[in-house]
Amino acid sequence: LTAEPGVIALEEWAEDGPGGYGLLIRPSGAPRSIVGDGAGITVIKLHGADRVTIDGSVDGLGTDRSLTIRNPTTLGGAVMWIGSLGPGAGCRDVTIRNTVIEGNVAASSYNFGLYVGSTSGAVDGPGNDNLTLENCQIRRVTFGLQLFGAPGVPIQNTNILDNLFGEPVAGDGIDSSAVTLGQAT
Repeated sequence: LTAEPGVIALEEWAEDGPGGYGLLIRPSGAPRSIVGDGAGITVIKLHGADRVTIDGSVDGLGTDRSLTIRNPTTLGGAVMWIGSLGPGAGCRDVTIRNTVIEGNVAASSYNFGLYVGSTSGAVDGPGNDNLTLENCQIRRVTFGLQLFGAPGVPIQNTNILDNLFGEPVAGDGIDSSAVTLGQAT
């Protein structure tokens, strides 16, 4: 998938029947890439969507990182954005695993691999609970992971497991900080 403009966010969906449905995104058959169009500031946005899993292992069978999500923009922004619509309306039970998250270090302003906050871009993002980031590689960004809850409403149950921030290749690292957490448990 190339030239993804990233202008439409995945919002919370209405459910019929027993509810509790989830969404799984993963490559099938071979390694795949989702690449922004270079004009948008974010490739994948979740705004209040619950139970979303992005698993970059081909067919979900291993720990290979066969899905790359890339934002080539030089305008700053984020590769992925998980946004809360307010208290009780965050993205809950989101898992991102086995995925390469790649920005553009030539960006003219700050860029993020994974930004977790509010849908407005403010750092306060209450309710983005039960986030798991596992076996991912985040590279070529200013900030690898930035995650903020709100004062008095921390993000709960954040799991950051076995990830690689940057790369030993010149120019593929993290410019400022790999992980920045605030108001989170």
